[in-house]
Amino acid sequence: MGLTRMGKEVVREMNRVGLVADMSHSAERSTLEAIEYSSRPIAITHANPAFWHSALRNKSDDVLRAL
Repeated sequence: MGLTRMGKEVVREMNRVGLVADMSHSAERSTLEAIEYSSRPIAITHANPAFWHSALRNKSDDVLRAL
C-alpha cells in the first residue's frame, strides 16, 4: 500500500517539528516511500536485515541501501 496521504502529512509534520520517523514495524513499500518522501533521515531502530532471518518486519537489502 505505501504511504497514504495521511502518512505523508505525518512525515511532513514530523520533519517540521524535528521528530525522527522510525519505520521498524512498517512494510517494505511504506519504508521505501518514507525514506524517499522524508526531507530528514528516518530510522529503523529495532529490525534486523532480512538475510539474517526472514521475519516480515526485517528489512531487505533494497531498504538498507536506501536508508
